[in-house]
Amino acid sequence: VVMHNYINDPEFCIVATAKIGKEVEKVVGFAFGTTIEKPKSSWKYGYLIWTGCDPDYQGLGLASQLYHTMVELFAIEKVRMLMIDTQVNNEAAIKFFRKLGFGHDEKHVYLCNKPMKEEDML
Repeated sequence: VVMHNYINDPEFCIVATAKIGKEVEKVVGFAFGTTIEKPKSSWKYGYLIWTGCDPDYQGLGLASQLYHTMVELFAIEKVRMLMIDTQVNNEAAIKFFRKLGFGHDEKHVYLCNKPMKEEDML
């Protein structure tokens, strides 16, 4: 997932690092996004695919900074609406996104299909 996003939408891949010691940097947060254009719609949507923060750096505003940076990147691309999704039991994420102004919860149906056998994919 990480490499796919980096290769396909590198402009929407943000990484936060912290200096550990004199020369070593550690990844402490990230956000991946993309834009979506639907047929017959004049709107461009921003989709925040995945965001995460090292537990040692939670509560310091890092995730909010990553989010606001992503919003700035989406604004450059003329995105009119931003979408996110999370698991229904991820209370921390829901609280975080509501704090950022997200609402209008909708239930989704996710369907999966595995059309090829693994040995056919090699």
